[in-house]
Amino acid sequence: MATSTKSQFVIYDEQFYAGRVERLEQNIRAFNENSRGCIELRSNFHEGDFSQESFFQKGNHVYDRDPTSISAQTATGLAMDEVKSPKVNKGYLIESTLDSFKKLGRDDREMSYVLGQQLGDEIMQKYLNTAMYTLLGGFSASAVASQLVYTGLSASSITSIGLNNGLRLFGDAAERIQMWVMHSKVYRDLVENQITEKLLEVTAGVLYGGNPATYNRPVLVMDNPALISAGSSTASSADDVYHTFGLTRSAVTIEESEESSVLAETVGGKHNIIARLQGEFAYTVKMKGMSFSAAANPSDGTLATGTNWSKKFADKKSLMGIDIQTR
Repeated sequence: MATSTKSQFVIYDEQFYAGRVERLEQNIRAFNENSRGCIELRSNFHEGDFSQESFFQKGNHVYDRDPTSISAQTATGLAMDEVKSPKVNKGYLIESTLDSFKKLGRDDREMSYVLGQQLGDEIMQKYLNTAMYTLLGGFSASAVASQLVYTGLSASSITSIGLNNGLRLFGDAAERIQMWVMHSKVYRDLVENQITEKLLEVTAGVLYGGNPATYNRPVLVMDNPALISAGSSTASSADDVYHTFGLTRSAVTIEESEESSVLAETVGGKHNIIARLQGEFAYTVKMKGMSFSAAANPSDGTLATGTNWSKKFADKKSLMGIDIQTR
């Protein structure tokens, strides 16, 4: 016999959304403000599977003018290009028996609020994972890798010199690099190496303004899988490559691009009555100066593939930042 359903809400919408929105807003403030605007989270609803934005390319329009000449001058035109950003679709389906709520002795409204908070955290983690895999794909694009990736693989781990060599890639625009994103292993290696180099003394603290010395830039430390590329050895992790991103403002942006949908219901016809919560949401990921060229609704692996991204901003200093690779 088919499973029956009825429209008795077990998940209280008001409490569920309150918990979810509270968590999301807390994290949005953390990313937008504490990341110095390098990782942005915002809402911008749009139709379709992609967001497409056109822009005028930089040109060389100013010429040397001879006040004594009346000869013809060749005009320069305006060139336009387009940046294409993909929409990512996600969903969730949670089921639990009503009996499990009763055995916990918890109020349904309280459980709804807690569940909303948990989902808010999970959604935020998805946003962050997508952002990191997108940056990995952007820095892996051939036109970017040749200009904005510093390979310090000869060193056993990251050093202050390695950070500085990465900043060199931005030349006189190095101050545009506003923050670092690194794995906890890389962060601890940096601290250890600076202890060895005696950089964490008072003088260094005055010069760099932090502990460890990170050239007065905040560090987002996380053990995100996108920050590690497996090496050639399957028996050892010694040749794994760690990515440290130095990001500019608006380097990567996550936009909530569709209204989320949530269905809460009780389901009968089972051995126990089931409380079911199902939801759908979508967001668009944008990377500064880069355009996506693969199919709609990409996976993390597709976003992390360099051949799926093309460099649109001619000036490398107008892109998302730098990638420092170490062991």
